[in-house]
Amino acid sequence: MAWQPVLSRTPPFIHGTLNRNFRVVRATLLISLLFMLVDMLVLEPRTTKVIFEKLRIEKEEGRGTDIADVVDHPRHRPANDRNGDDVTKYRMVLVNRKLKILHRVSSL
Repeated sequence: MAWQPVLSRTPPFIHGTLNRNFRVVRATLLISLLFMLVDMLVLEPRTTKVIFEKLRIEKEEGRGTDIADVVDHPRHRPANDRNGDDVTKYRMVLVNRKLKILHRVSSL
């Protein structure tokens, strides 16, 4: 085979198969960029808002990050008792659910 200069060869992306592969790669990169922007512009601000709401509830309740006494599945909305413990627990469960959903969607 005779030596050919690099500039005289046909670029590989001109061929049909490589051109289709390039289009697939480009589409995949654009889709991933779109999902990254949605995550950055929509999901992260909502997640931050829910986290601050959770911290506010914990501060009102006077406790740290210990959530051992929070029930994950309340059966009904509790009536307000004298201390408001049931209502606070219910609000904490709802905030935890929102946060869990946002984290799941964000990790897709």
